[in-house]
Amino acid sequence: MIFSPLPGTPLITQGFGQNPATYAPFGFLGHEGIDFGIPEGTVVYAPHDGVATVKDEGSQNYGLSLTIDDGKRRSLLAHLSQVLVTNGQAIYQGDPIAKSGKSGMSSGPHLHWTFKIIKNGVVQNKDNGYGGAMDVSEVT
Repeated sequence: MIFSPLPGTPLITQGFGQNPATYAPFGFLGHEGIDFGIPEGTVVYAPHDGVATVKDEGSQNYGLSLTIDDGKRRSLLAHLSQVLVTNGQAIYQGDPIAKSGKSGMSSGPHLHWTFKIIKNGVVQNKDNGYGGAMDVSEVT
């Protein structure tokens, strides 16, 4: 089971699959995740156990992001203002791991969450039009 990376019932400002024209240049049928409209600096929690990978693309793409991978599932949490863990660190569901922001190609403060299923190191359903991402609201 996975949990939302935010407590309560945060506002979804862009759902999975929305805005196809915006995401067509990236090769997607629509938005490949969920965006939560939250203030910058909101604490983000690990939705599941895994190993952390931190990436900073500056003002491009996802900006400051954190990927959590446990070999069966992968979460990408993006547009962060701060990451509270280090590359290679084991993290556990519910751990505070980051703070939300507006880094990368972002129109304002929010948290982007992409979720994928992994099997034998391979993203499943990679040809689904979303690079293997799935609507995480179906499993949270």
